[in-house]
Amino acid sequence: AGAAAAAGAGAGAAAAAGAGAGAAAAAAGGSRGTAGLFPMPDKARVEEAAAAPAQGFFFSSSGQPPPAPPSFSFSSSSVQQGAPLLVQEGFWEEEGGEGNPANCAPLLNRNNFFLKDPFVSGVVEIGAERKSVRSSSEALNAASMARVRTWVEISGGSQLKSLPQPQALPEGTRILQADAERTFKNPAFRESMVRILSKVADGDYHQGLGYVASFLHLYLSEEEVARVLVAMGRSEKHAKGYWKAKPEAFARDAMVFERLLEQRDPEIAARLRSAGVVPEAYAQKWFVGLCVHVLPFRYLMDLMERYLQRGWTYILRFGLALVEQLRGKMKQLAPHDSSKLLALLRLDPNFFPDDSSDAFLEILSRAEKIELNEGEMERMRSEEMKKLQEKLQAVREREQQMQNESGDEEDEEDEEDEAAEVEERREK
Repeated sequence: AGAAAAAGAGAGAAAAAGAGAGAAAAAAGGSRGTAGLFPMPDKARVEEAAAAPAQGFFFSSSGQPPPAPPSFSFSSSSVQQGAPLLVQEGFWEEEGGEGNPANCAPLLNRNNFFLKDPFVSGVVEIGAERKSVRSSSEALNAASMARVRTWVEISGGSQLKSLPQPQALPEGTRILQADAERTFKNPAFRESMVRILSKVADGDYHQGLGYVASFLHLYLSEEEVARVLVAMGRSEKHAKGYWKAKPEAFARDAMVFERLLEQRDPEIAARLRSAGVVPEAYAQKWFVGLCVHVLPFRYLMDLMERYLQRGWTYILRFGLALVEQLRGKMKQLAPHDSSKLLALLRLDPNFFPDDSSDAFLEILSRAEKIELNEGEMERMRSEEMKKLQEKLQAVREREQQMQNESGDEEDEEDEEDEAAEVEERREK
């Protein structure tokens, strides 16, 4: 286990070094994207990546991705039920875009060559036997898989004696199947995701659970993913109460973040409030989805690991660091430009392309420097939950009042109808 952890840590250091080199090259290059807010790589960046496959970028000698291979036939019977997706036969053929990352499964949209596709890397030839593709994928991604396996222990999932028997969802598995269809292309891998979610969605469900489950399943077996998720979902330090259709726990922690922002940067907090941009709208994918579909995989690995080690307050640090990073850009926007403010805070790829390594590294670096008192955060959590319950009670009372008023109006209409009928009979 120690060797595996060391291998994972070494891989993380190598990734950080590679990303740092990318930051320097990107800063020297031009820019594109919405409003040109962040630097993008120029030709020199692509050539650098092509010359340094250890950084996770694989190109042909021309500096361009290799041509897409022909379509593959696939049968769900070839799937090793329960195994990590990266070692499943047919995974890269079906989900990797057949050698073209632009056609990959939605889950892999922000992979950006961090996970190594054997076809894109040139390790296996187009038309190679599935067994060769599978073994090559396992070898190429061994360090990342070893790193994520340590998360089963860090999360407390390995300490569970057994998985609990969850309550069925009121709508059955329909919503789980819909989210699986938004995540993977092939039915076999969708079914695997549904099996995991069915083990952990205890009578309620939030899409963020599907985000985290699918990402973990790239590296872990179905059983291991379920253990990590159950442990996180039970932990006050992590995601307890987050993965519900109406996640009050998330709303509470979003209110804590807003309060911290008001204390640390009242000008930006006021600007967001004036534009109608509330943390419940932009922070949901931070807290509930753990930045899956938000951060490129290289940086998502670091965020998830730090979150598992430190808990929910790390997401507070991440959010505060993100606002620090974006402060100047947000002040340049029109005061009521809520759409662009939301896009920035959600790390929209139009503002944060995958190759903006300098921006991502700076956010994670800033987060490490932000100090929060854990006891103070728990006190604020308790206070904000009390405020939230008062708001919810007021909403419920208002809904009841509206319902009663609606009923009174219906009674009055019935009485008027009856009086009209009596008058009509009298006239006759």
